[in-house]
Amino acid sequence: MKDGEHAAPCPQATPQGAQRAYARARITKRLDPELGSWLRAHLDEVFNRSHNWAELGDKLRHRGFYLKRGDGHLWLSDCHSQIHICSCSFLGHPCRQLESKFGERFH
Repeated sequence: MKDGEHAAPCPQATPQGAQRAYARARITKRLDPELGSWLRAHLDEVFNRSHNWAELGDKLRHRGFYLKRGDGHLWLSDCHSQIHICSCSFLGHPCRQLESKFGERFH
C-alpha cells in the first residue's frame, strides 16, 4: 500500500440475515452505552499505538472494522455489515487529532 492510500473495507461478506450487536445503532441512531464503553476499551490501544493511517486501518480490519469518512465525520464501520457504528470522536479520537498525529489527511 502506498503512502496516503487506504485499504478498502474488509472483503468478508455477512451471511444473509446475520447482524452484529451494534447493527441496532444504525436503526435507532443511538449506540448502547455499554457497547460504546466496550468499543472504546477494545480499540483505544489500536488508535494510540498506530503510527499512520495504513497501520491503523490494518489493525482495525484485523478486529473486523474499518474507517470511512462521511457526513462530516470519520466513522468506525463494521467490515461485515458495512454499518457505521460510531464516529471516531465518540471513541475519543477525533479525525483532526488523528490527522495531526499521522501528518496527513484521511482520504
